[in-house]
This record gives sequence, C-alpha cells and structure tokens, in this order.
Amino acid sequence: MKATGKCPKCNSIKITKVERKSSTSHKFYYGRVFAKTERYDIYVCTRCGFTERYAKLSKKFLVWAKDNIIEPIEEDNDFV
Repeated sequence: MKATGKCPKCNSIKITKVERKSSTSHKFYYGRVFAKTERYDIYVCTRCGFTERYAKLSKKFLVWAKDNIIEPIEEDNDFV
C-alpha cells in the first residue's frame, strides 16, 4: 500500500496513513533488554480495514541490524 497506494486485499485506493506523535502502538523495541525503539509508518485501507506497518529504518536501527542479520539455515536435502 505504501508503494502502490492500493489495497492488496480489495484493490481500493482509499488508503490513509496513520500519524501519531507518540504511541506504543507506533513503535517496536529492539536491542539488548529492549533499550531502543523504532517507529512504524501505518497504512490502513478505509474500505476493508487491511493494515500494513513499515519500520522507518533510522540510521541507528540499520547499524544495529547489520550486526544482527539472521543467516538462512541450510535445509537437509536428504529427505525422502
């Protein structure tokens, strides 16, 4: 919805971005003992209610994420 301006569920173009200055529903915690927070952009389809959240990806978060990327687990392909 953020990139297309269209709801992937009902194809409506009636999308709104929820703006909040400070709310626990608009941020998530990361790092040791959840000491850091990052904000979300929230988009809602006003026709069907479908919702998407996107992290704002601050420089501080990207530095932290670089050291905390989860490596893919190689699957055992010997399954019969």
